[in-house]
Amino acid sequence: MTIPKTLKMFGYDWQVHTVKTRAGGAFNWQTKVIHIGTENKGKEDVFCHEILEALLVHGYHRYTPREGSSEYLFSFNHTDLTKLAEQLSQFLKDNDLLK
Repeated sequence: MTIPKTLKMFGYDWQVHTVKTRAGGAFNWQTKVIHIGTENKGKEDVFCHEILEALLVHGYHRYTPREGSSEYLFSFNHTDLTKLAEQLSQFLKDNDLLK
């Protein structure tokens, strides 16, 4: 998979930055930037993780159990899962990632 430098999500143009000195990933709603660390193998997995997490945050399914904690909880039912699948499918189509 080639990770795009720009993509469309929720009607906005997002930038995707790869960071060679970092593992893992992050996204920022205000700046519409996704950071993908390439220090370790699996940058495609990190990319998919950040996209799925952004979709879940957009649907208000991510919660912080304790103040200051970075260990998030996700909560959704089967109807929400169906909506997530539709959003993921649309994201993939919008970015020509689903042929």
